[in-house]
Amino acid sequence: MKFAESQWLWTIAAIPLLYLAALWQEKKRQENFAKFANRGMWPAIAPEAHWRGRIVKIRLLLAAFAFALLALARPQWGTREETIRVSGLDIVIALDVSNSMSVEDVVPSRLQKAKHVVRSFVESLRGDRVGLIAFAGSSYVACPLTNDLDYLLESVSLLNPRSVAGQGTDLGLALETARKAMERGSEDPQAGELQDEATRVVILLSDGEDHEEQALEAATELMRKGVRLFVLGIGTEKGGPIPLRDENGNLQGYKKERSGEPIVSSFRPDSLMKIATAAGGKYWNVTSAESEVQEMLAELNILERRDYAERTQLIYQDRFQYPLALAILLLLLEITVPVRRITAKTLLWLMVAGCSQLIVSHQALADSAPIGAYLENQKGLQAFSEGKAEQAKRHFGAAQALDPDNAALRYNQGVIQLQEGDVENGVRALDGAATAAEKSKNLHLLGEARFNQGAALGKAGNLSGAVQAYLSAIDAARKSGDSKLEKDARKNLELLAREQEKQKQQQKQEEKKDEQEKQDKKEDQKNDQKEDQKKQDDKDKDKDKNGENEKKDQKDEAEDKNAEPQRFKETSKETRQRQFKSVKLSDEDAERVMAELKSRERELQKKLKKQNGNQQRNGKDW
Repeated sequence: MKFAESQWLWTIAAIPLLYLAALWQEKKRQENFAKFANRGMWPAIAPEAHWRGRIVKIRLLLAAFAFALLALARPQWGTREETIRVSGLDIVIALDVSNSMSVEDVVPSRLQKAKHVVRSFVESLRGDRVGLIAFAGSSYVACPLTNDLDYLLESVSLLNPRSVAGQGTDLGLALETARKAMERGSEDPQAGELQDEATRVVILLSDGEDHEEQALEAATELMRKGVRLFVLGIGTEKGGPIPLRDENGNLQGYKKERSGEPIVSSFRPDSLMKIATAAGGKYWNVTSAESEVQEMLAELNILERRDYAERTQLIYQDRFQYPLALAILLLLLEITVPVRRITAKTLLWLMVAGCSQLIVSHQALADSAPIGAYLENQKGLQAFSEGKAEQAKRHFGAAQALDPDNAALRYNQGVIQLQEGDVENGVRALDGAATAAEKSKNLHLLGEARFNQGAALGKAGNLSGAVQAYLSAIDAARKSGDSKLEKDARKNLELLAREQEKQKQQQKQEEKKDEQEKQDKKEDQKNDQKEDQKKQDDKDKDKDKNGENEKKDQKDEAEDKNAEPQRFKETSKETRQRQFKSVKLSDEDAERVMAELKSRERELQKKLKKQNGNQQRNGKDW
């Protein structure tokens, strides 16, 4: 047996003291009454008094109090296995640990400030998996995706410029490493079968001093893979020198150029902003108040938290009902003590009323949503009615983060996302709302969700998906008796059918047009072949003619040799040149050869980059 809330057990130690205090008070009470009348006269003076009854009442009350405290301590025995769905985001933090992050233009330094921002951010997360990438000129996974945020924060505290093998700054390599870490997924051995791919986010913290040029390509690849990118820039435009410290943290000097001049590391927010824009993400400059953390959390709350894993847990069975039942029974017995007279009818009414109140309270507690989610949803509805779409979006996202399985909260988030033009995430949120509503048998919400999903898919051009959504909405509306929703869904379904027919006709016309173009193309090819054949025949005739002339020249030359005595002659330069005929390339052949050479050169450059890997590719090591 174990106690889930063992701190309540300490209060049981105060019960003996309370009992002694009650006995002392009862003794004083009897002594005061003895001053009024002799103890032998008490039965005659107060025959209804039951002096021992008071002691019994005190004992019953204290015993009930003890069992109530035992129930609050939540005794548990017996176990059962329960499969729990884990929902949240997959977040990878890429932290710059290059030498330039040691600059002290922010207090205490860029790296220490970045670590503090990461700690503040991670401590505000709930149910998300977080990983850590450390990078400079090279990069590595300091912590894989995990729910153990304490371990992740410990990994963050251990990072320094000596943590990576190669110095410099390669933002593109950091983003690529983060993307690959997400593709590998969590290395949690307790995680069960993956239910759905979690929404993925990369958070980049750097001073923006990038010595390579692959960052924009890597950011574009993140957007193509559906990964959100948030960038936090740390530093000041003034910049500062790079301090050199020993293992004990003592300043040994400042990093210098080969010329002997101190290196001044500058903060480059423009390059970081370009990276965020290329990935379709957002960028913030980190300030001393660190308000950017709350803004970034608000953006994360907007994202849909999906079930990404199942985990089997060993659940201890709560047995607080037994001590609680004993406490209630003792309280009822205390009421029956004759010192406080009460009829049997009244006692029965109190017992029934107490039990019914417990049942109602338990049911209300089970059916109620978390109060925080309810309040955030109300704020979102108010903001939506006032036309404040951005504010409503944040409140709905915060509400869904608090209660991710609530169908109504998912529905509200999907509606606001569709209003902002985010069709993909809006449709996904509405699909999740419809699934949750179907499980809870909320047919009205199921019909509304499928109706809006169908409208969004229809506008996006996915007519088949829209038809399926409308059919589901009609079925739910018929079962719930919502005739208006059914009528609207049927009307939109008819419009979609007309649109599909129109698209089919357009498709047939386009196919017919393509077929005609193919035939015309074939005719053109035949004509071109005839012209090429004619040109080839003309060339062959010219060759035959030239061959006859050459034979004639050779014959004349032979006759001249026979007429004159033979002698050795010095071959002139022009004669040697005529002996070797060079074939002149056409313009098209020359362009084709040059293009092939350029293509081979690009492939060779790519192979060299892969061979170099994470090695430092320039002379800069900060």
